[in-house]
Amino acid sequence: MNIKHMRLMALCVALVVMAGIFAFRPTLAQDQQFGSNWQGFYWNNQNFNGNPVVARIDNAINFNWQTGSPDPAVPSDHFSARWANTLNFPAGTYRFRAGADDGIRVAIDGNLIINMWNDAVNGFQVGQNDIPLTAGNHTIIVDYYENVGNAGVQFSWTAVSGGGIVGAVTTPTPAPAPGTSAIPTPTGPAGLPVSAIKAVIIVDLANVRSGPSTNSTPIAEVRRNEQFGVVANNGANTWFLIQLKDGRRGWIFRRMIYLYNGDWTKLPVTQAGVEPPGALVDVHGVALVQTLVRNAPSKTHSDKIGAINQGQEFKILRLSRNRAWVFVDADGLQGWVYLPNVKIVFGNLGRLPVGN
Repeated sequence: MNIKHMRLMALCVALVVMAGIFAFRPTLAQDQQFGSNWQGFYWNNQNFNGNPVVARIDNAINFNWQTGSPDPAVPSDHFSARWANTLNFPAGTYRFRAGADDGIRVAIDGNLIINMWNDAVNGFQVGQNDIPLTAGNHTIIVDYYENVGNAGVQFSWTAVSGGGIVGAVTTPTPAPAPGTSAIPTPTGPAGLPVSAIKAVIIVDLANVRSGPSTNSTPIAEVRRNEQFGVVANNGANTWFLIQLKDGRRGWIFRRMIYLYNGDWTKLPVTQAGVEPPGALVDVHGVALVQTLVRNAPSKTHSDKIGAINQGQEFKILRLSRNRAWVFVDADGLQGWVYLPNVKIVFGNLGRLPVGN
C-alpha cells in the first residue's frame, strides 16, 4: 500500500470518528429550543371572540401555513391562536424570539416580553428580548392573529448565560397528610369557587367594578403584573369575575388582563353583581388641563395656593356644597379645584362627604 493510499485511509477513519462524535453530542444550552406539549387553542376570528373551534397539543410553535390554515375548522384568514405551557428553566438569561405574519405577543409569568400586536407590513416580523429567569417553573403564553394573506408563526429561545435544557412539567396536586383534610376550595357569596385560572393585569391601572359593565361602580384599583384567581365570566367572554386579595370579588374587562393556567372558556357563567363597599372614600381624579388650586371653593372669593399639571393624578377628599368644586390632595398640596377641570378615574363622587 503506497503512502497516498495510507493517507486517504487515515483521513476516512478521522472523518468517521468525528461524525460519531457529532452524531451523539449532547444538546447544548445555546441550541435553539421550541419547548414541547404546547396547549393550543384556535379561534375562527382574529379577536379571540367566543369559544375556540380547535383545541389540541402542539409539539412546537413553528408553523408556516402560507395561504392555508391550521385546521379545516379554522379559516385561512382572520383567525387567532393562543398557546400556553409551563416549562422548567434552570437559572439564567434567555433570548426569546418570536416571529409572525401577522401579530404576536408573548408573556412569561404574566409579564409581556414581546409585543408586536399589529399587521406584518413586510410579510414576517421578528422580535426578541433577553429575559433573566430564576430556576423553576415558568408559564409562557403566546398569542397570535392572522389578518389576510400568508400565515405563519414561530417562537423559540436560546440560553444567553447559564440555562440549559428545559421541558414541559406537570405539577400534581399533593395528597393531604394522614390525619389531615385537604384545603377546601374557596367559594364566594354565590357559591362559585375560585378556579386555577389566573388573570394577570397587562395595563398600568385598571378598575375592578361591581358588575360586568363600565356603568358599574368601581370597587378597587389593580395595577400591572398583579395576579388574581378567576371565578367566572359574563357569558360573552368580555368581563371576568376575579377574587381580590382582600377576599372581595369584582368584575374586570377582558382587554385589561391575560388569562392562563387553564381553559377559561369553561368557566362558570354569571352576570351577578357584587356588593360594593358601604363607603367609597377612595376617589381619584386627573387634571384635564393645568388647574389652579385655591383655598376656598370660589373663583372670586379665594386665593391661589398652587397648580396641578395637566394629566397629574390626585386624591379627591370631599365635594363643595354646590358640587361645583372638589377638595383634593395632590402630593401634599391640598385645596379646592374646579370640578369641570377634573376627570374622575376611580371611585364614586356621590359617596364623598360634602362641605366647604
